[in-house]
Amino acid sequence: MLLVQKRKIIEGCGLANIKKIKKENIVFHVEEKPKKPQSNWVILPIYYFQPVVFDALKKTSQGYNGELQVTDAIETLIKSDKKVIAYNYGQKEWFDIGIPDNYFNALSLSYKKSRRN
Repeated sequence: MLLVQKRKIIEGCGLANIKKIKKENIVFHVEEKPKKPQSNWVILPIYYFQPVVFDALKKTSQGYNGELQVTDAIETLIKSDKKVIAYNYGQKEWFDIGIPDNYFNALSLSYKKSRRN
């Protein structure tokens, strides 16, 4: 299962192509930082996998930046006819805290919310 969020700005993100089938968001393709995006469903870095993902990782070649990407292992699962489901995180706030300004913004928001309670 993937956590995804629809966004306008998708640069530098892994993306998922999704089809709604019988009330489930089925992932039929994923790609890490594509040059020609086919979707605006950003993959958030929270996953729920069954152990079969480790077999997929073993079968997956290095991808973007010469690294073994979880996104590529997910694509390996999809190509092996394994069902991958996406959960829409909606419009809740999410920050990529690998970027210093976003880390500061996440801390500030968290602090403001804690002061209200």
